[in-house]
Amino acid sequence: MKDFFRYDTMEEKESMLARARNVALTALQQYDLAWERIQFIHLSDTITYKIETSTPDSYLLRIHSDRWSKEEIQS
Repeated sequence: MKDFFRYDTMEEKESMLARARNVALTALQQYDLAWERIQFIHLSDTITYKIETSTPDSYLLRIHSDRWSKEEIQS
């Protein structure tokens, strides 16, 4: 499996973030959520987005790399 968060150049980083945005948009389709805006926050050991809705509620969406197991993420 390709290391999702690995990049050596700015072009590779931009490509990786574009793929991550597509993953986030796909994940949002799994929820009954009237979201209006997805905002990139940070890249570290996760890629983090703020999800704003038509209500006062907002959510945090994190994409984890494949270097962590499901058990490690859930802990």
